[in-house]
Amino acid sequence: MLHDCNLKLPQGKKLALVGSSGAGKSTIIELISRFYDVQEGEVLIGGKNVREIQYEALLENISIVFQKAFLTRESVLENIRMGTEATLEQVRAAARAAQIDDFILSLPEGYDTKVGSFGSRFSGGEKQRIAIARAILKNAPILILDEATSAADPENQVEIDRAIANLCHGKTVIIIAHRLSAVGMCDQVAVVENRTISCSGTHEEMLAASTYYKKAWDDYEAARRIEYRQEGGTDHAN
Repeated sequence: MLHDCNLKLPQGKKLALVGSSGAGKSTIIELISRFYDVQEGEVLIGGKNVREIQYEALLENISIVFQKAFLTRESVLENIRMGTEATLEQVRAAARAAQIDDFILSLPEGYDTKVGSFGSRFSGGEKQRIAIARAILKNAPILILDEATSAADPENQVEIDRAIANLCHGKTVIIIAHRLSAVGMCDQVAVVENRTISCSGTHEEMLAASTYYKKAWDDYEAARRIEYRQEGGTDHAN
């Protein structure tokens, strides 16, 4: 259960939630999405308590892309359209923005290919980009990402990064940052520790204010340097 959480995110800004597993990051986005309600305090969107917003209207204004992409057994077209009346061209435009249109066209029946019979051949990154295309088509003003790049296979990483950039453009975004690489696209960072938000601010402010964040960032930078040296060694060997 969360306690003593205070957080404000201006419209159009991007926030990264950082913290160890079980600290409460997912609980925060579940409260914003009203998967369940707070027992004390309030969650406001546009100055209005989410309890006063019709649930259907709330869901229309929020898109969520989970770390593990959810696809139905229906066609790729229906997985992106997901109950809307979008035309094929509108779906394709979203798929192009999600960097997945060319892949879909290469499938045996293109957009009519059934996920149920072909889904086992999709990589994790391909499934993720289909889910991103769905969110791009929905075009909700509030976007929540259970960081969609964290489980990406390397060959899909660049495409997913481009798809995420297209998806986030002009939206209010909250990212559960499993990888600190996501911090680079965010205006604010909030550290979640012991079921509360211990501090929040810009990346630079957090480096100075949060022991947890400073160590996590130092570890991330060290890992990047090791990866860089390994890639340089490979290049030299070739």
